[in-house]
Amino acid sequence: GPPTANVVPMEADARVIMLQTEKAFDVVDLDPYGTPAMLLDSAVQCVDEGGVLIVTATDMAVLCGNNKEVCFHKYGSFPLRSKCCHESALRILLASIEQHANRYKRHIV
Repeated sequence: GPPTANVVPMEADARVIMLQTEKAFDVVDLDPYGTPAMLLDSAVQCVDEGGVLIVTATDMAVLCGNNKEVCFHKYGSFPLRSKCCHESALRILLASIEQHANRYKRHIV
């Protein structure tokens, strides 16, 4: 028959849960209020090979260039203030995820 889904609610620091769980997760959905930057390292380590990592960033002002220093601190990139700032923001977020994944010999597709 079809596999059964195992969903277990947990209440603790997400970074700790992601790093202490023995079995890798098939899907990890990061949807923090604000930046996901502090969760990326743990997330790329705990998602299974071939798994799905879903990331939401609600700090678009930072990613779009309103505070370049904060963006560099959180994501390792300087944003551009231009008409294409939303595309640039997405590229910054993807580059940050890729950098975290590369530390563990992983990559994003």
